[in-house]
Amino acid sequence: MEFQRGGAALLQLLQLLLLLLLSIGRCCST
Repeated sequence: MEFQRGGAALLQLLQLLLLLLLSIGRCCST
């Protein structure tokens, strides 16, 4: 169970990172 909660938190973090990368890429491309 503990691992599942950790995995969910990790997924959320990855999603945040992806959004950050996308916004950074958008800023650089313009």
